[in-house]
Amino acid sequence: MSYKSGFVAIIGQPNAGKSTLLNTIMTEKVAIVSDKAQTTRQSIRGILTTNDYQIVFIDTPGIHEPKDDFGRFMNKTSYGSIEGVEVIYFISDAKRSLNFHEKQILNRLQISPDQKIYCVVIKIDEISSIELIKILENLQNAYKFDEIIPISAKTKENVDRLLKITLDQIQEGPQYFSNDEIVDYKKSFQIKEIIREKVLYVTEDEIPHLTEVLVENIEEQEDAVVIDALLVVSKESMKPIIIGKHGQMIAKITRLARKDIRKIFNKPIDLQLYVKVEKDWRSKQRIMSDLGYMDE
Repeated sequence: MSYKSGFVAIIGQPNAGKSTLLNTIMTEKVAIVSDKAQTTRQSIRGILTTNDYQIVFIDTPGIHEPKDDFGRFMNKTSYGSIEGVEVIYFISDAKRSLNFHEKQILNRLQISPDQKIYCVVIKIDEISSIELIKILENLQNAYKFDEIIPISAKTKENVDRLLKITLDQIQEGPQYFSNDEIVDYKKSFQIKEIIREKVLYVTEDEIPHLTEVLVENIEEQEDAVVIDALLVVSKESMKPIIIGKHGQMIAKITRLARKDIRKIFNKPIDLQLYVKVEKDWRSKQRIMSDLGYMDE
């Protein structure tokens, strides 16, 4: 039997459930999740490898109406992710019909004849069977999907079926990554995402959207790992909020992040977080480039 390999892009609006689907498929957490929009800011690849195949799933930033250079960068990243993939998962929430922006996304997709686009309807465990039937009918009328697959990340319903029909579209090919690789990002990126997830968790309003993380130093010692990272904020008024009264907020972010980062290294973590103001960084290409968000 020949070995198969291929790529799948996961696209949709912000907070659609793309990262949750990826984590469900991978059966472990490879992408951070939050109930806040714009959780995913760069494409993240989850690598599913068996003796017979390897599928690389690309989790993309939510496509939205951009208000600055950063938003345009994320949209460009998402649309660019569909180039060269065999399958596209368009994520739709079972609890509502397609909205105007989702229809715009579908109309903008440039799909080649040899690509398949599946509508993955998530959260089906949260609605009735009658509601689901109506949602599926509306989706069939809205766009010519190659297939519509309702799934539940919570109960894992139809996840195996989604993988099966995906594998049917994957052709014979090489193994791109080794058996033990489940992601293709570096430890510094993983640390950055963990810290950013904790900022998303403990802060509210516009704070998470206007905050970025820059890992400046990782020093792996024999008995500990020393990490220095910057929390870059877009407004001067945000700095005291991130730090919190008597440093309580940044201490909580540090404590929560340290716990998850320790799982990477299996060593005690000495994490030092600092706050730096870079006014309107989302609209300044030089700063965005320093943060890893601009094209080379």
